[in-house]
Amino acid sequence: MSLHRSHTCRKVRFRDHREAVSALHNVTTLRLLAEEAQQPSRRREVRCYECDACRGYHLTSVAA
Repeated sequence: MSLHRSHTCRKVRFRDHREAVSALHNVTTLRLLAEEAQQPSRRREVRCYECDACRGYHLTSVAA
């Protein structure tokens, strides 16, 4: 999975829901590993959503 920015909304764009959920799991794992190592982490994503502007999916730290 490579990161691509949408030209429409300029956010990291995932092709489909499955790819976004996979990325969400990855950042959650990275955050937990950083916490275990007592390292700071700025990763706070909690869910993904479909974007009307680019028709892709993005991650967000805003809870539903």
